[in-house]
Amino acid sequence: MLDPASIERLAEAPEQNDPLLNVALAEEGGGSVLLALARCHLVGPEALDVIATRVAHEGDSLVRTDDSESTPVSKELDSLLVGHPNAPRSTRDAVLARHPRDAFFVLSAAAHVDATAFALELAATWPSASALHDRTWLAFLGATRRHHGLIAKWADANELLREAAARLGTEPALLERLSHDPSRRVRRALASNAHALEQRERLATSDAAVEVRARSLAPASGGDGEPAFAVAIRAMEEGGVLATDVRRALLRADSSLDEEGAFLAARHLPTSELSLLIGQANGPDAEPENPRFLGVGVGLGLRSIPTDPYVVFYRATATRIEIVRVLHEREDTDAIFH
Repeated sequence: MLDPASIERLAEAPEQNDPLLNVALAEEGGGSVLLALARCHLVGPEALDVIATRVAHEGDSLVRTDDSESTPVSKELDSLLVGHPNAPRSTRDAVLARHPRDAFFVLSAAAHVDATAFALELAATWPSASALHDRTWLAFLGATRRHHGLIAKWADANELLREAAARLGTEPALLERLSHDPSRRVRRALASNAHALEQRERLATSDAAVEVRARSLAPASGGDGEPAFAVAIRAMEEGGVLATDVRRALLRADSSLDEEGAFLAARHLPTSELSLLIGQANGPDAEPENPRFLGVGVGLGLRSIPTDPYVVFYRATATRIEIVRVLHEREDTDAIFH
């Protein structure tokens, strides 16, 4: 057994050590030693698996000591392991299972070149605030192509997975089918896919959703371009991105704005842009039965107040505020109300 001083010294340059020595250091070292090993991209899978096992068993008792102050390092170790190029699949999945609602861990695992199906599906089902918000982090799920049949499976699943399949798919028949999907978010994702050239040309002129038509005419990279990793994590934490082309299309649609689009726009556009939307709804054709008029009215009546982790939906009248419903933030609120 090595003495603590020798362990600390050997951990200073783990890339120069024999793999079995690094395993021994992972078994015997304290928090600072484990951090040094996990930060080195040349450390092998065996040592990384030992570190992950120790984090699972020892938790916050793993500490590093600086200036006589001890700081737990378990979460920092997990953050290094989940995206480590040499971490085994089982190790990454175990780490991710400890942090399934942390955007950094989900995207780090899903963006790994050898991402597992578990990590990819967790990122692909991470929700957005509405059907209008782009889930820009889907661009990082390129490892789906390493899993035969995964995208085809998603294309027959729930709306979020179909959206991911539309954004990432390459097979012409699958893209053609998804271009007729009843969900506007799925069709807009397909309109962001450079492999769907033929479908994009058709959607640009014939899709019922104005923002899908607008996206089909834009470069096939997604509304405001491909995000950097940190930007994508922030988008996950904020419920996606309400892209410029989507907002512009909704606000300039006039009579071509469908009822669902009007409803979603009234619920989710920034408050500063609502006056223009309301002006459209009150235009010359603003009959009470007009779909655009109805959609804007219902959407305005169901704007929400976030109260983490719940969302409170309310109607405001001249004399009172009526609470309509309280839902968890991860529920598909648009599907529930519309």
